[in-house]
Amino acid sequence: MMDTGDNSPIISFKDVCCSYGYGRSKKQILDHVTLDVAEGSLFGLVGESGSGKSTLANTAIGLARYSGSISICGFERSSITRKQAASLIQCVFQDPANSLNPSKTIGWHICEPLRALYDFSQAEQERIAWDSLEQVGLPKTFFTRMPNELSGGEKQRASIAAALVSNPKILIADEATSALDPCAAATILNLFKTLNGQRKITVFFISHDAEAVKWLCDSFAAMEAGSIAKSGDVSMLDL
Repeated sequence: MMDTGDNSPIISFKDVCCSYGYGRSKKQILDHVTLDVAEGSLFGLVGESGSGKSTLANTAIGLARYSGSISICGFERSSITRKQAASLIQCVFQDPANSLNPSKTIGWHICEPLRALYDFSQAEQERIAWDSLEQVGLPKTFFTRMPNELSGGEKQRASIAAALVSNPKILIADEATSALDPCAAATILNLFKTLNGQRKITVFFISHDAEAVKWLCDSFAAMEAGSIAKSGDVSMLDL
């Protein structure tokens, strides 16, 4: 993997634009966004619903087409293969219930990236999955549980465990606490802080909740109408 160096951003958006629709129905979602995210940081992206936060995340993980340039760990996003992307960047979404197939066990979900991308034996897959469960504070017994046996917070931790098995450098959390009750949300925020400290993983935390961003993150950017309105140290964030 390319060495990004101490001062190089781990994600860099340069003049990124994204539109949905065609002709008269075409709508500009991202308007020349330029933004750098430091390696190893807890970075917060805050803004109202519809400001373009999730679309910016989708351009980084390959779910939205864009113009401009996006660099991830020194690689141009458009040149990254699926397997490379899995080891560089993963995303945890808002509603864990929609991220988990109700007919499959938690262990199946966590092992799915390993089956799809790597040539690991079943025993190796289970070992990695158990380690990932432990890292998010869930016991090994959850490996055989079904999603409907878990609380909302436990489902989100299982989703995070599945995102961690490919050992990514960046974890995007797109409104990952907004569907949870306050206690479960606080647990997930603490987990992100712990993962950042222990694994040195860059956490790109997207939320409309400025208070959560200010508590968790050390730097931030605020979006308005598809553009970056403000960025800097999180102490500059108005609640």
